[in-house]
Amino acid sequence: MRNVLILSLLFLSVSCAPKLALKKEADLDRLNICVVYTVETDSVFAARIDSTVNTFIDQYNRGRHAFYLDGCSGGDEKTLNVEIGETELISEKQQQMATLVSALGIALPVAMVASGSNFWVAFYYLPKNRTFVWFKLSEDINASSEIAQARRIESSPFYGDMSKQMARQSASLYEMMGKVMKELEESYRKNRRKK
Repeated sequence: MRNVLILSLLFLSVSCAPKLALKKEADLDRLNICVVYTVETDSVFAARIDSTVNTFIDQYNRGRHAFYLDGCSGGDEKTLNVEIGETELISEKQQQMATLVSALGIALPVAMVASGSNFWVAFYYLPKNRTFVWFKLSEDINASSEIAQARRIESSPFYGDMSKQMARQSASLYEMMGKVMKELEESYRKNRRKK
């Protein structure tokens, strides 16, 4: 029960979270991106996340942007920490259970209509992969009152093996990082116009 309450509060904070913002005096030519694992993470999944972040950095730097990205330099300045928290990937057994529950949920209204019932009920169960991520700017550039911005990355397993599920979660992280960089660039450009 305690975990449900904590997760509910986390989801509430994710949906109401303010955008990341840079300090007005932050002068960025490069932003370091560091991936930090806050819980023990499967080594294969961690390697895929690291590869995704490196690919994102390479792709981002090929375009025209307000600043460039670098990998983690080990310093505490001009850094965005991407903290990877608990990850839930749907097992094959859970996928089979979802199929069974959804089949029952679809068959139930058919049976109710066939028996002449005045009402019917249908249901389904489609589990999702989830990864909790916190984006945290270093103190020298963070203008937000929040220390870190919590986000939740979700993807549907589509009845794939673990490798495909990890690939979908990585792709979702890539998209999320694009949104975060857009927030930071907007903040940076807004601050530059004010100078």
